[in-house]
Amino acid sequence: MTIRAGDVSTESVEALLAQDLRIPPYQRPYRWTPDLAVRLLQDLSDAAQATDGSASVTYVLGTVILHRQGDGTLDVVDGQQRVLTLRLILLALRTRLGNDHGDLATALSGAPDSPIGAAWTELASTVGTHGVESEQLAVFIREQCRVFQVVTDDLDEAFRIFDSQNHRGRPLLPHDLLKAHHLREMSGETEAKRVAVVEAWERRDQVDLDRLFSLYLFRIRRWSRGRRADTFEADDIGEFTGVSGDLTSSPRILARRLVHASAPVLGIGMDEAGLADLRRARFPIDEPVLPGSAFFEAVDAWTTDLEAVRSHAFDGLPGAEAFDGLAAGGLGPRPSRRRYRYITELYLAALLYAVSTVGEVDWSRTRDRLFRWAYGIRLDYERVGDPTIQRHAIAEDAPFPALRDAVSQRALAHIGRTGQVPGRTHDTELRTLLEEVSS
Repeated sequence: MTIRAGDVSTESVEALLAQDLRIPPYQRPYRWTPDLAVRLLQDLSDAAQATDGSASVTYVLGTVILHRQGDGTLDVVDGQQRVLTLRLILLALRTRLGNDHGDLATALSGAPDSPIGAAWTELASTVGTHGVESEQLAVFIREQCRVFQVVTDDLDEAFRIFDSQNHRGRPLLPHDLLKAHHLREMSGETEAKRVAVVEAWERRDQVDLDRLFSLYLFRIRRWSRGRRADTFEADDIGEFTGVSGDLTSSPRILARRLVHASAPVLGIGMDEAGLADLRRARFPIDEPVLPGSAFFEAVDAWTTDLEAVRSHAFDGLPGAEAFDGLAAGGLGPRPSRRRYRYITELYLAALLYAVSTVGEVDWSRTRDRLFRWAYGIRLDYERVGDPTIQRHAIAEDAPFPALRDAVSQRALAHIGRTGQVPGRTHDTELRTLLEEVSS
């Protein structure tokens, strides 16, 4: 059992905060605005006044989900914003009462531009102005405010509970778990480097990160092996957790490490195209991922290629500029032509994989062949959904298995042959474009 008897309980704030709590690295940084923090302070002050001094009245602050580590520490999976804000409120009350917490208060005051520093500044100036004595409010929060606490030693179980809660926060996605895993793999590196990695990751658009893994990388890895690639979930992160321990000395992984380590030296004097191919050799999409900081470098490399592919996927295609819905700017077709959404994602995944494996030599021919292969399916079906895309991606003539072992663009010679475009006649606009591409 991952949740034992007694691991679901109602705890006072004092008991909650007395535990060895830790904010795990996969959690997003503190995000509450000063207004939200002050709103919680106001709610607590109103509740304290409403009790009229009765010690039997409690105020429930929701659920906190904790993941028990082997050393006894408890990672906060859900509730970190409330937990940190409660600590700030209690610190502000202790400071107002003259208790000695000057160093921490000074440190927080010295970071007014950070979210947690801004929240502290507002709380410190507001506490004690809501008609409740500071000591009375502090006692009420510590002893009469309670949370429903759930503790589990299984991280997947913690996330399942987390996802089932009806709250406004963003659920943790598989790429959040990958960040946590590879940060742990960086345990031997400096704290400064780990902090830099986290800050760079958080600056990324999280929706784009989710799409990078779920719509492209995960699918490419599965489809290249002839397997379906359904929804990318927490159970699938093994595709990108990399190798560690005694596996790092295997010949295959040793070769990967040698390429990774020697690439900066090999790149001396190379032109831009050569450096791009060297980067792809360091971070192949379909090979085992090197753990730790190499993973974060790989994400940078994959993102660079995806952005380039998306920007040029329709350049030079005859008539594509006038074909509403195949605009290159953005992640897919315009809302007015959403019937091409799944096909566009399939096309971009194939193009990204081709660039990753055989490079950009003979780009226009590769692009034309993959475009015709992907969009041609629309002529056979009036509606194209994910099941159709899955079948098309692992069919015998699909480009993904061919690219897995490819050493040149010739591996795609059987894709998108020229000639009359087969299929029904329900989408004459697309048929015309495909025939122009084939000519």
